[in-house]
Amino acid sequence: MIIQIKIRLIVLILFLTLPQMVSGQKKMNRKQKPFIVAYSQKLFSGVNINDIHAALDLWIQELQKTLNNKLQRKLQVRSLFIDDAQHFLSSPQSAKVDVINLTALDYVLSNPKNSWTVRIFNSSEGIYPVPLLLLVNAQAGIGTISGLRNKSITIPAGQQKAITKIWLDKLIMENESCPAGRFFKEIIPSIKPTKAVLDLFFGEIDVCIIGLNTFNTMAELNPQIKKKLKIIQQSPPFLKTVTCFNKKYDAHFIQAFIDMTLHLRESPKGQQILALFGGQRVRIYNQTDLFRNENALLAAYKKLIAKIRK
Repeated sequence: MIIQIKIRLIVLILFLTLPQMVSGQKKMNRKQKPFIVAYSQKLFSGVNINDIHAALDLWIQELQKTLNNKLQRKLQVRSLFIDDAQHFLSSPQSAKVDVINLTALDYVLSNPKNSWTVRIFNSSEGIYPVPLLLLVNAQAGIGTISGLRNKSITIPAGQQKAITKIWLDKLIMENESCPAGRFFKEIIPSIKPTKAVLDLFFGEIDVCIIGLNTFNTMAELNPQIKKKLKIIQQSPPFLKTVTCFNKKYDAHFIQAFIDMTLHLRESPKGQQILALFGGQRVRIYNQTDLFRNENALLAAYKKLIAKIRK
């Protein structure tokens, strides 16, 4: 009789605790969900695909190790490449991703509403965000936008290509009432901005657009560059890339990720990762109007397009 009672008690205890055990296992499984870091393909223009995978493998291993040590949890970190970050960020599929790295312009155009928050962005040394410069050779005798008609222009490729084309289009439409594609003889994307500056310096191209940081660095190395090249127009400062976090993910994981990212430049592995993204350091977002210049540019651009089409 006593044995039967004990058996019944054990069955009753199991019956009462089984739902909690199952619920606990589900919570554990949720905690063990992989931490997925996504990257826009636009971030790696001109970089060898094997170099990308090698560097990202190092970064993922380091990230996984650091997060596990700091949080005392077993965490799998996975990377994901995205062809169209603008479309992806505004799609239901983005809910499966915890962090996404993309161009600032793609973030603005995707209009992600309240699901994502921008916390950090990649940058180079010097002025940041970076203004764009429209340059000509001073010896060419060009002093205004109209003097650039039917000239060949070199613009940045990769991360800044899209924002540069929009700014250039706006500039030409404001001054010449036509898109840049009809104004210039040809528009040539260039992966290496330093080459564009040197080609302009030696008269091999007519006009180019580069970032102010590149111009300042090259002018320090060769003061003749500032004397021989003339700035026709300068844009407002624009961001290159940003890192966004899914607001639904564990805040402790996100903060640990941010802390590690901010110290990337302190190790050789971290410097290799930053070089892959075309930067030298990572800065944390602390402005409420981070995309003010990008939004203003897009608004003006849309008005000019509508005016020309009338």
